[in-house]
Amino acid sequence: MRPRALPAPRALLAGLLTGLVALALAGCEGAAGPPAEASDDASAPRVVALGGAVAETVYALGAEGLLVARDASAVYPPAVLGKPSVGYFRQLGAEGVLSTAPTLVLADPEAGPPAVLDQIEAAGVGVVRLPGGATPADAAAQIRAVAAALGREAAGEALVDTLEAQLAEAAALVARAEAASGAASGRRPRVLFVLGQGGGTVSLSGAGTQADAFVRLSGGENAFGAVEGYKPMTPEALVEAAPDVVFMLGRTAEAVGGPEAFARQPALAATPAARDGRVVVLPDHALNFGPGLGAHVLAFARTLYPDAA
Repeated sequence: MRPRALPAPRALLAGLLTGLVALALAGCEGAAGPPAEASDDASAPRVVALGGAVAETVYALGAEGLLVARDASAVYPPAVLGKPSVGYFRQLGAEGVLSTAPTLVLADPEAGPPAVLDQIEAAGVGVVRLPGGATPADAAAQIRAVAAALGREAAGEALVDTLEAQLAEAAALVARAEAASGAASGRRPRVLFVLGQGGGTVSLSGAGTQADAFVRLSGGENAFGAVEGYKPMTPEALVEAAPDVVFMLGRTAEAVGGPEAFARQPALAATPAARDGRVVVLPDHALNFGPGLGAHVLAFARTLYPDAA
């Protein structure tokens, strides 16, 4: 057996310094724990993903081996839950991120506060402030930016191609349904998104939200679209919205006791959605506006227009 080569002095010194920094930061308040294992390649970046769509994209690119930490909003794919969390991406602390000894932070445009990202950058860590938003073009731009940061441009283009093909299929499905009903310029299904929040509060999604964009991409009309942003749910608002379909994410379904229990609320029980049994649950990452957007939109369009699916 040949003896193992000793590391070069510069590499040994760099490794020692990295270890000392990680140990020092691990005791800081808000630290995420010891650095996670990543790629065995010493030259590979140690990546922290800030944003659910960002982490989803890293996995979709096949670069999960580079990921050492994520933020609390990253829940898909399930394997990402095995990575240390550095806190919620809109309320970060520099210590928690730096405790994972990253060399590259991929930040959703809503990650911050901005001063914290500046602190991380000042510590010598590369920070890529990604594009993003609630349109297919925004999702494609973020996928391409993550792919470029990780040197996986070809894989990124393949993800964008799939996303665009799925969205085109959803649009074609909606067009077929409208043509079959002779209502190409008429009424679309009225869709209401409900979001469970802290303290048992439930809110309804109005215009200018990711849920609103998702509904429109899927061929629906936002039943609460006359209102901007999120507003607390009231019996009066439910009656006025008169949704044909109500949808929520998995975590909201758990908070309200499941879709069946939610549909039995007196104000909702009188709506078409409850009467027709069209209170549905989507995966928690369905509104990520990441690489899975096209698949989720297509699946929801099939829910709205089952006869055209």
